Amino acid sequence: MSREGGQDRKEMFLSNVAFLRFAGGFELYQKLLSSDQDVDKEKVKERMSGLFSFRSDPNESLVGIIKDTLAECENGQFSIDGLANKIAGSLVADAFLKQWNHKGGEVEEGSGMMFANEIVAYENKDNNKLSLHIRPAGVGSDELLTKVVEGFRAVAEKLKTGELGADAVMMKSWMFGGRLGEYAKQMLGEDVAIENVDPEDPDVLAIQHLALYYNNRSLEKYLKSGEKPEVKQVSMSKDEFVGKFGS
Repeated sequence: MSREGGQDRKEMFLSNVAFLRFAGGFELYQKLLSSDQDVDKEKVKERMSGLFSFRSDPNESLVGIIKDTLAECENGQFSIDGLANKIAGSLVADAFLKQWNHKGGEVEEGSGMMFANEIVAYENKDNNKLSLHIRPAGVGSDELLTKVVEGFRAVAEKLKTGELGADAVMMKSWMFGGRLGEYAKQMLGEDVAIENVDPEDPDVLAIQHLALYYNNRSLEKYLKSGEKPEVKQVSMSKDEFVGKFGS
């Protein structure tokens, strides 16, 4: 890759909100380790390292980047600019850019989920339920709810026309827990019941990791106390969902 091409790609990362959120977690980690706050710094290191444990068939380029970045944080040498430069020149640059720049109609590699728009994806689950997911995207906080609602409307239209077949719609998210639950009510309606999720549910861990990778408030609480984000769920019949979000 030419120097100019690498610089252009680096700028693509630095202008992407999802990358900045992801990189902000490392910046937070470095600040905690170098601060005078009364925290168990060895526990902080253990928890941060645990977030980036990989399967038995890891991508070596990605593992190397994460290990180097954690070491930089622990040595007080991390910078967001440096991480952008490192990823931009790596073999995983395209994969990261694709992950953070989806479009409606695309299929997510690995999960097979279909995107309704750049942030809302869906998949058919057991018992004829459609499962909705809010995915990491280069969407700013000021337009997040708007984009989520746009995605829900796109799904509602597909349900209404029969393009998607399902009797019910289900959503599990860390964004339904804690203080964010009030914003969820604004989006979904005051009449919607936000329910607890079984802690043994296999989706919970992946949802918590997404929150910890992209939400610094959740990450700081976890690194300091070990408390993971609360995951809650919302279920609606097809008719309820279409009634709320259909045109």
